Amino acid sequence: MSQPTRSERLATEMQALSRLADQSSILDCRAEGTPPHRILLTFQGKGYAPDESRGGDPIISDRHVVELSLPFAFPEQEPEIRFQTPLFHPAVSLSGWTSPAALGLDWNDSFGLEILAERLWEVIRAANFPPGRPQLQSAADWFAAHPIDEPVDPRRLRDLAEGTPSNIIRYRPRSQSELGGQDGPGTSGEGGSAETGSLDSRGPDNAGRLGSAPPVVDPTSPQRPVVPVPNNGIRWQDDKRVGVGDDGIVFVDEQADSTGNSPATTGREHEPQSTDDSLVDGPSADNRPAPIVFLERNSTSSQ
Repeated sequence: MSQPTRSERLATEMQALSRLADQSSILDCRAEGTPPHRILLTFQGKGYAPDESRGGDPIISDRHVVELSLPFAFPEQEPEIRFQTPLFHPAVSLSGWTSPAALGLDWNDSFGLEILAERLWEVIRAANFPPGRPQLQSAADWFAAHPIDEPVDPRRLRDLAEGTPSNIIRYRPRSQSELGGQDGPGTSGEGGSAETGSLDSRGPDNAGRLGSAPPVVDPTSPQRPVVPVPNNGIRWQDDKRVGVGDDGIVFVDEQADSTGNSPATTGREHEPQSTDDSLVDGPSADNRPAPIVFLERNSTSSQ
């Protein structure tokens, strides 16, 4: 399959930025040229701006404009990034220049501009402090002396999008106070840590690590956890027949009882392939129960 041309890639990038803007009350995107060679990203939200009249202390600004200049070799070559409005952050120079590397991104030709836009917003609202040499030393010194634990603007860029499913593990950039020391428990060596959706039953332990995943639950019977069995045959558990599918996932036939009654109402039916009575903990081989019903696995319910 041939690689898309530069014009096709730029058209795809603009569509992605347009979708991102539709999911955000913060972002406005405007492009210049056909195909676009200059993109202006306007963020309507709180961020720190320098104010020399306050002795170096920053003030809160509610509007931030970033210019992306796309070189002829884009996407192999990274875009040039400059803030047209002042920003007080270690990753942005006093003249407004920054780069993907300064923002903590390792640019390659598969990177999308929407990823860059999301990282810019994280930097603007002081939710992300990438490691490395600061572009503005005075900002690095100020934040070191005034640690913050919460972003100045609590909103994520896709604030109008539907909520993330609870079993999705999201990336959380480390706060500035976490970056004050060396990596330790609860932090990631790459500048971030994993967090789960709000309804995930896992949670960090005292050392900040995620606990073990909750048991996989049959979607048709949430109250019954699926318990692993030591063989790949059919056995009885609490008067219910269980079996192991080809992918190693254990399924429970909720409809079956110890008499072998199992109306095939849902899922896939599989005749037991083995005639070895050692694989049957219920009725004998002469009184083998009806075919077990393997319930379809919901892909979002397993870890």
